[in-house]
Amino acid sequence: MNEETLFHLARAMPAAERAAFLDEACAGDAALRRRVEALLRAHDDPGSLLDRPALDRSRFRQNAGGPMAEVAPPSGEGGNDAPVAAGDETLAPGEHPATGPTPGTRVRYFGDYELLEEIARGGMGVVYKARQVSLNRIVALKMILAGQLASDADVKRFRIEAEAAANLQHPNIVAIHEVGEHEGQHFFSMDYVEGRSLAEIVAENPLPAQRAARFVQNIAEAIEFAHRKGTLHRDLKPANVLLAAQTAEQQANKAAERADKNAAKADKNAQRAETEKVRAEEQLDRAEMSAYVNRLTLAQLEWEHGTAALAWHHLEACQWNLRGWEHHYLATRFNKTPTFRGRTGKVTSVAFSLDGNRIVSGSDDKSVKVWDTDKGVEVLSLNGHLAGVTSVAFSPDGERLALGNQDNTVSFGYARER
Repeated sequence: MNEETLFHLARAMPAAERAAFLDEACAGDAALRRRVEALLRAHDDPGSLLDRPALDRSRFRQNAGGPMAEVAPPSGEGGNDAPVAAGDETLAPGEHPATGPTPGTRVRYFGDYELLEEIARGGMGVVYKARQVSLNRIVALKMILAGQLASDADVKRFRIEAEAAANLQHPNIVAIHEVGEHEGQHFFSMDYVEGRSLAEIVAENPLPAQRAARFVQNIAEAIEFAHRKGTLHRDLKPANVLLAAQTAEQQANKAAERADKNAAKADKNAQRAETEKVRAEEQLDRAEMSAYVNRLTLAQLEWEHGTAALAWHHLEACQWNLRGWEHHYLATRFNKTPTFRGRTGKVTSVAFSLDGNRIVSGSDDKSVKVWDTDKGVEVLSLNGHLAGVTSVAFSPDGERLALGNQDNTVSFGYARER
């Protein structure tokens, strides 16, 4: 298993059980274990980058045009006179020590970025709200959660994500500004969207239908654009859809724009309705009339071939506003109750099969007849009984008949031709 899989499995366990799990899962692979443990530490300590200790800036001086350097303590207070490099901690570009934070506050700089707050975290990445100092603008800064211990596969996947997003220029897709690496930590910066996720909004109240439809349209257009560019979003969900907050001016402009569009649409619809009304008065739509005639023809054919159910299906499918005398004629004709004839004696008993497709009758002329109810035709005749038949019944499977006779006997027969 790779470090991502191990990380998710270990994260779900109590902290006390993780060591034993990693002993077995990593099987002596020390590098793999270090990467997994780094991911777990980064996940369990979300403020690691924001909680670095501040510099005591009184101990540093700014060389003209050069880096900060530590100033040696005065003579008699120990130490030597040689300056020492400031180390990993950095000041904001252009910031003078005299105006910097006081000792005990937190330094929140990552290269050219001042980290303001963490805004999102996933299994493999973390996103901060940050200020790009050189351009004095607010951005979103995404980094690999494992930092310098990220595997080559993690870095490759991270860069593929960044490069794919950077090639998508669309109003509803967050724009990428910079992709880079700082002190072994890979990152990319992008637009900071001031607003909330779709998941947060729908959790409060259901969206009005019109607003929800507009959101779906915007999301679909953005995803379709990405697909055309060869990019597939593999984690599309409401939590990953950000809705930008709008200023009052933007809202007013959009409302005016919508009002203009609605007015133009209303005028266009009115013109179309008038045109369609004139056209309807001149002739019926040819396609609808053609379909209606075809339905009537098919109903007639199915009835003549003995399939009454299909005949009725075609009649009922005819469009309501087109039904005329021909539809009424066929419906009246199909509604005639079929009469089964062929008896020479009195009918003494009748029964339906369980599926309703056949009728059996007994008679005092010593015969039994079976009819098909859809076609209205005789399908079986059993003759030669010694006495009249007084009662009939189908077996549950419809394959056999039980017959009660006037001579106080019961006989059996097949319900189908053999």
